[in-house]
Formats: sequence, structure tokens, C-alpha cells
Amino acid sequence: MRISIYFVIIIIDFASIIGSVLLGETPQEFFEEGQFITWLSCVHLAVLCGICLCSLLLLSHQEHRTADAKRKMLFWVLCCAGFFFLCADEWFEIHENLDFWLHHALGIKETHLTDRLDDLIVLLYGVLFAIGAFKFYKDVLECKGMVRWLVIALVLFLIMSFFDFLSNDDYLYQFLANDRGLDKEIGIILGTIEDSFKLLAEGAFVIAFMEGFHSTLNKR
Repeated sequence: MRISIYFVIIIIDFASIIGSVLLGETPQEFFEEGQFITWLSCVHLAVLCGICLCSLLLLSHQEHRTADAKRKMLFWVLCCAGFFFLCADEWFEIHENLDFWLHHALGIKETHLTDRLDDLIVLLYGVLFAIGAFKFYKDVLECKGMVRWLVIALVLFLIMSFFDFLSNDDYLYQFLANDRGLDKEIGIILGTIEDSFKLLAEGAFVIAFMEGFHSTLNKR
């Protein structure tokens, strides 16, 4: 049953990416902020939040809470809070607008360096997650299926971050093409690839945390 659900998640993600590219007036139309892919991304993150909450509730109903159980509860609380924030970030474009807010608040002019703050924030999210996974590595390693899918998700996240960095680099566009129209096309392609890997990474995270929930359920 679980394998069938995972297969459906993967099919939905790939079908959404391919369909959005083929059906849009431009390849990036449905990948723009607030469009279909943003909505689907929020659904992934909301599902992740729900999985963490369900796992937390399972542990909270144990009659005898050992130190091990309390540590696991903290893990699920932090993951639930993290995915809730990421869902809000995705919908309200928090990290995308942070560099504009900082420029306005500090009264500084935008430079090539300060314009990359949102890219660094995305990487920071990944670093914080890796630190958390290391902090609770004993709990994570208890579920081999979760570990496998977390590794896949993190690899996809790193690829996404790479294309995120490229898609915001005007110097790269100037290097690849002198024509401004071609620059725009390159930006669209890189942005579409970035969002595609983001969706796939989120799908992998959903499967990983479903494995974690199943492990928690079996150990009740």
C-alpha cells in the first residue's frame, strides 16, 4: 500500500511538471509565483506538516514517556514547525522579498551581492535541516526507508539550489548571450528547472516522512 502511494506521488509530480511546461503559453507560466506549481508545492509542505503532527500525536498518547520518546517528540515538533514556516514562505514569498525589505529598511542600494540574499536563505534552510538531521541522527537512522528518501531529497534540494543560483545571475546571462531576448529565455529555462527540482525534492521529503510516520506507528 505504501509503495503504491509513493508511486502516485512521484507520478503526480512528474506529470505536473511536464504538463505545466507543455500546456503553458510559456514554459514558465504555471511555474510563476502564485500559479499551479506554487499551489502544489504548498500542498506538499502542508502534507509534511500534517505527517509530523500525526507522528507527534502518536507519541504523545504513550502512557510512559521515556527520554527517548521525548527526544522523538521534539524532533517531530521541530519538523512540524519548520514545514509550517516553509509553507508560509512558499505562499507569501517571504525569502524572495527579504532582500527588498532589507534594502528598504537599511536604506542601501541593491548590488549584485545583496541581491543574492534570498539564494543564501534557501541554502540556509538546507543547512538547518542537515544540522537537525544530524542532531537527531539516532532517530533518523532507526528508519532505513526514511534515510534513503532523505538522501534523495537532499540531493534534489542541492540541484535546485544550484539552478536557483544560476537563474538569478545576470552576469551568466550576459556571458551566454548578447541578445536580451535570449537572456530572458535562458532565465525562464533555468527558473523552470529550479522549480521542477524543488517540487521533486518536496515529493521525496513527503515519502521520507511517510516512512518515518510508518516506523513510529509500528513502534507503538
